[in-house]
Amino acid sequence: TSESLMGLYFEKLKKNWHREGIDTKEVVVSIPDYCTVHERKAMLEALQIADLNCTALINESSAISLAYGLLRLREFDEKKPRVVGFVDMGQAKTTVFFGTFTQKLMKVVSVSSERFCGAREFDYIIAEHVAKDFEAKYEQNPMKNQKCKLRLLDAVAKIRKMLTVNKEGTISVDSLMDGEDLVYHLTKDEFEKLIQPVMDKFTNLCKVALEKLKTEAKYSLQDLHSIEMVGDAE
Repeated sequence: TSESLMGLYFEKLKKNWHREGIDTKEVVVSIPDYCTVHERKAMLEALQIADLNCTALINESSAISLAYGLLRLREFDEKKPRVVGFVDMGQAKTTVFFGTFTQKLMKVVSVSSERFCGAREFDYIIAEHVAKDFEAKYEQNPMKNQKCKLRLLDAVAKIRKMLTVNKEGTISVDSLMDGEDLVYHLTKDEFEKLIQPVMDKFTNLCKVALEKLKTEAKYSLQDLHSIEMVGDAE
C-alpha cells in the first residue's frame, strides 16, 4: 500500500538522523495544502508504521512561511504587514501562496495549487518525445517497458538539470532495448518548446493566485514586497 511505502521512507529518514546522533521519535511533518482528510490520515498511518510520533501535521505553506519569518523577524514592522509571495515548484506539483508578516504575527492569506505541474511532468514529456524517436529507428518503444522507462527517465532528469545552466545536452542510455543505444541531442530551445503545455498550466496558476490575492486577501500586486522561489524543481 502507499502507506507502507511511505512508512519505509520515514524509516529510512529515521535511520539517517539517528546516524547523526539525533535520537527522537517526535516529528512534525509538512504536507501539501490540498491534501484531503483521508490523505492526512494515510500520512499519520505511514508515520505509525515507522514507529514515529507525529506531534503535528502542518500545511507546506505554513512551514515555508514560518521558516521565512523566523529568519527575517527583525526586518518586519510591528504593525504594517509585509506581503510576500511564494512559488513552490517541486517534483510533482506547484503551489503559489501569499503570506503577511509582522514582528508578532505570520499569516498565510491565499493558497493556489496545481497537482500536476512539476519536474516530473517535464521528464515525462521529454521521455515520450525521445522514446518516439527511438521507436522510429528501432521499432521499439522504451516507455512500454518498465525497466527501460525508468532508465530513460533517469537520463532525462539529469539532462533537465544540466539545461538550467547549459544551452544543450545529450541524453544517452547504453543498451536501452535489445542492445540498442539511445542517443538524443536536446537543446534548451527544444526543451522549452516541448514543456510549453506544463508552463501554460503554471501561467494559469499564477493568474488564479493573483486573482485570489485580490478577492480573498484584499491585497493588490502593488502591495507585494517580494516573491520567493522555493521547491526543488530544477
